[in-house]
Amino acid sequence: MYEECQAGIILLEKKLKIITPKHLLQFVGWIDKYVENWAVCDSFCLKIISKYYESYTSTLSDLYSRADSSNRWRRRAACVTLSKLTRTGRYYKEAFKLTELLLEDKDIIVLKGVGWLLKEASRCRTEEVIKFLNRNKSGIPQVVKSYAKEKMTSAQKARVL
Repeated sequence: MYEECQAGIILLEKKLKIITPKHLLQFVGWIDKYVENWAVCDSFCLKIISKYYESYTSTLSDLYSRADSSNRWRRRAACVTLSKLTRTGRYYKEAFKLTELLLEDKDIIVLKGVGWLLKEASRCRTEEVIKFLNRNKSGIPQVVKSYAKEKMTSAQKARVL
């Protein structure tokens, strides 16, 4: 099943040049129906769903509604999708908002996605991430902090309380 999902993702990536809102609705439904592990979730989001948001950045707030989903893969997908866009230094405010919505999540898979999102934001916005972590220090799970600090220098990591 894993290999079939990955093959499907690769084919979709090559075939789809533009992803429309209609496609997105179908793809989010596929997350509910077919995604059963973090590897498929992450690959699907990084290669397919993030393409939609690259074209329709005004709809990034859609990702916030996924933070309320009962489906762990939808919640993780929101983080992973935004992490690709945040890596460039843009949309870090959206990353912080999504992080705040998911900080109390009890699912380790989702929390690792939250940490990854902050790690990607720290590539270009390290100071903002450090301030965010310190401002919210009592509410940030250790796994989120660990991932978020992964690309920081030793000196930067030391500044995170």
